[in-house]
Amino acid sequence: MRVRGLRSRALSPASCLLPGSSCRNGSLGGGEGVGRTSWKREARWCLSVGWREGRGRTGTHTECCTQMSNTHPTPHTQLTLETQPRHTHGHTQNSIRRDSHPVPRENAGVHRRQATQARRTGLQQPGQVQSRGPGNKGSGTSSSALEPTSLSEPPVTGLCLPRMDMWTALLFLQALLLPSLADGATPALRFVAVGDWGGVPNAPFHTAREMANAKEIARTVQILGADFILSLGDNFYFTGVQDVNDKRFQETFEDVFSDRSLRNVPWYVLAGNHDHLGNVSAQIAYSKISKRWNFPSPFYRLRFKIPRTNVSVAIFMLDTVTLCGNSDDFLSQQPERPRDVKLARTQLSWLKKQLAAAREDYVLVAGHYPVWSIAEHGPTHCLVKQLRPLLATYRVTAYLCGHDHNLQYLQDENGVGYVLSGAGNFMDPSKRHQRKVPNGYLRFHYGTEDSLGGFAYVEISSKEMTVTYIEASGKSLFKTSLPRRARP
Repeated sequence: MRVRGLRSRALSPASCLLPGSSCRNGSLGGGEGVGRTSWKREARWCLSVGWREGRGRTGTHTECCTQMSNTHPTPHTQLTLETQPRHTHGHTQNSIRRDSHPVPRENAGVHRRQATQARRTGLQQPGQVQSRGPGNKGSGTSSSALEPTSLSEPPVTGLCLPRMDMWTALLFLQALLLPSLADGATPALRFVAVGDWGGVPNAPFHTAREMANAKEIARTVQILGADFILSLGDNFYFTGVQDVNDKRFQETFEDVFSDRSLRNVPWYVLAGNHDHLGNVSAQIAYSKISKRWNFPSPFYRLRFKIPRTNVSVAIFMLDTVTLCGNSDDFLSQQPERPRDVKLARTQLSWLKKQLAAAREDYVLVAGHYPVWSIAEHGPTHCLVKQLRPLLATYRVTAYLCGHDHNLQYLQDENGVGYVLSGAGNFMDPSKRHQRKVPNGYLRFHYGTEDSLGGFAYVEISSKEMTVTYIEASGKSLFKTSLPRRARP
């Protein structure tokens, strides 16, 4: 069949009726009389009939449906229709042209007069079928008066919806097919990890890189899915926010990450050094205003369970600025000491107890400062001394961070992965601290200055955790995997 007035359009496998064949368009419906597997197989056969039997694009709905109805009668299905498509000059009401039996040009006027006479005499309205029993020949007409091109066609029943427009039919089919596809998908926890995305303090309060990342994150979430987004700090450049009503929340966050695919995806937030130059308490308080923004306290625990499994994931969100102190990007690359030593000790003690008690299959720790980095800021001495031993002792799966404005992946001799994702707003190609990182740790680095930045996409299944670095242009840069922890 040929569909008029529609441009060529790529369809997903869930929408395409025949992923491996030439048949692209059709209007079919299924009922309780045919099982899902059988129905899909017959639907594919039906839609390809016109191609395999030499009809090309001119194969009709009725030819296809008649064969299917004879093969699989479904007298009691929910979607059984007993109707003929309404024709207007050789076209059905839903603009699907039927060219297998064209109306001769010289007879077109005769057919129009016949159709007009039929309507006036009330013999049959378009779209209605009246049965003709043996003793009731004069009580009604078949569709031959309205469809002179196919005089012997029986009423269409069963698996076809000839009056349904194509896109409605495709949506209907997608609703039937998607559950079976979803059932076969590997259960996983999926999230985006992005840091240092916080725009600029002057209009328009965002950068081209932030906008590009927001667009690509939205596309990734729409295609691959995501349960949440992990914000790794420096949420608002250069001096954080002043109060809970600061316009930066709207102009740098809400208005930028506004795609429909992101509207219901929660964000779990931690603070960076630039956030601490403002009011971190205001960012925490904003959790009560925004349905997406989740920042319950300076440090906290998240726990997830992978759907349809007993596999669990714990993520410990740290405030590394409280733990190590703030750093001045212009005077010193290293935090000198915590402002509140007691609070720093409290957080470190809390983390030790949490990690010791963790029985989850995957344990992640996230903070703003990196443990290891070859870039501008380099390794954070405070974290190498205080945090790194805990990651090894308690068999942490990975540590996620930002701070340096690029993408890096490192892995130590204990198998701990270090995921650095700080390319949400700026890009810095520096490798000035490459010699400060132990040999063999660095597996990937991307800091191309003219790049639009990027982020990490994490997928955790019952078998492994995969990390994919994605550039804002949509290119996949690097992929690695980490194993599930052995049960203690």
